[in-house]
Amino acid sequence: SGVTCACTHLTDFAASMTAPDADVVVSVRYPTPSPTTLSPTSSPTTSSPGPSPRPTPRSSPAPTPLPGHPTAAPVFAPTPRPTPTPTPRPTRAPSPEPTPRPTTAVPSPSPTHRPTRVPSPAPSQAQTLIHVASSVTLEGVVATEFNADEGMKAAFAQSVLDSANGLFDEIIDIEAAGGRRRLSGAGVAISYTGVRRIDGTETAEADSADLLQQSTEALKTAVDDGSFLSTLQAADSAFAAVTVDETATYAAIAATTVVFVVT
Repeated sequence: SGVTCACTHLTDFAASMTAPDADVVVSVRYPTPSPTTLSPTSSPTTSSPGPSPRPTPRSSPAPTPLPGHPTAAPVFAPTPRPTPTPTPRPTRAPSPEPTPRPTTAVPSPSPTHRPTRVPSPAPSQAQTLIHVASSVTLEGVVATEFNADEGMKAAFAQSVLDSANGLFDEIIDIEAAGGRRRLSGAGVAISYTGVRRIDGTETAEADSADLLQQSTEALKTAVDDGSFLSTLQAADSAFAAVTVDETATYAAIAATTVVFVVT
């Protein structure tokens, strides 16, 4: 028998199929200009293989700012441009902790002097300067030659210092009195001044008197035992033939004078 089926759900498909072994013919009608209305059936219809419904006009939800999701919408203002120079690298060692107060002093209007390594000496106290004047008479010395020879004068000064046993700090004003000729039996008086410095001025007069007594006694002893002459000849060979006029020298020692000055 022949069976004819009309399918109105298919809009874009038209086909006819004839099975060689069956009397079945399938045909598709084109849709009419106006929609057709199907009459309801008593049994439910099955889902058709037609296309899915159109997408809804609602927009998709806005992106969330949570990690792993798209970021928020871009801003209208542009981001700042990078700086032309790179930032400095971090230091390896930590920076020192700040001190509770400034470590440097406020600068002064004028530069200060650099500190010295050793403290400056304390101001010196007043001194008593004592001068003891006397002379020694030598035979065999020409006065002019002695006064012109600094070596002979230095040797004479050293002999007086040694004979005074360190009572004098220095010997000054050394001078021989006499003429150019070396006369037999005639001595030449060589005058000198012994200098001593003593700290303090309270006992200046007593110190001067003590120095006068001690120095004259020491020089008289050196003339008596011959140590003054031996020291003089050892210091300079120019005194090899010189002798001491002891009588004249003892008289000069007895006439020794002393003065002191407070400085």
